[in-house]
Amino acid sequence: MEFFFLLLLPLLWVACAAYSGQVASSKGHDGVPWALGGFLLGPLALLAAVGLPDLKLRKYLRLLAEHQGALAPEAPPTGMPSRLRGEDADAQRRRIFGVK
Repeated sequence: MEFFFLLLLPLLWVACAAYSGQVASSKGHDGVPWALGGFLLGPLALLAAVGLPDLKLRKYLRLLAEHQGALAPEAPPTGMPSRLRGEDADAQRRRIFGVK
């Protein structure tokens, strides 16, 4: 019985590492640190990776809302090139979505 337990425990940790890295990378985060965390912490890191915010979805929804006019586009930071600072909302949408 102990042999069976000692055989399955490392497989569980490796599986948690693989799934933690995959879940984190699918949500737009770096998967390598999450895979390492999954290997060291097991199911706890997998549970934490599931709770990560989906960065890809947030960015897509923000662009979609700006395109539909539901949100005002963010003001460009002062460090942006001058050619982008003076762009109005329609010019930004055309540049982002490739609409002429």
